Amino acid sequence: MRALIWISLSTLLGFNSGALRDPSALLQANAQAMTMADDCGEQVCFYPSDDSKSPSWKADARLSKSARKKDAKKYRKRKSVSLSVEVLEARASVFVDGRYLPPAGLDIKPGKHELEVRDGETVVAVGVVTIPSGLDSLKVAVHGDRG
Repeated sequence: MRALIWISLSTLLGFNSGALRDPSALLQANAQAMTMADDCGEQVCFYPSDDSKSPSWKADARLSKSARKKDAKKYRKRKSVSLSVEVLEARASVFVDGRYLPPAGLDIKPGKHELEVRDGETVVAVGVVTIPSGLDSLKVAVHGDRG
């Protein structure tokens, strides 16, 4: 029965009989690909609109009020970036520079921004994200179960 299922699966996927002899190798390759696609950082993943300009993340860091003000002045004439944050495997609220970020996202200027994800009083993730100039949009995925 197992051989019949494997033959059907290999025929369906288009493998010829000599290309892949062991069905467990296919399962291992599939599991490896899924792990690599999901592994984009310890807890925070970035999906920028332009792959050549990737943001940076400094975990457990905070910005002082003066540093935030200085950075805002430096980038105030730059084009805004559409920021959206999605929290996976958890229920949480997102705050950027101390202000609530709605689920629809928000347009912010490039530069350094403090990102905090909280579930009530519990902090799920906190850090400083540096958004490069020239991006149209940035999607951030926070894995709540990895922290």
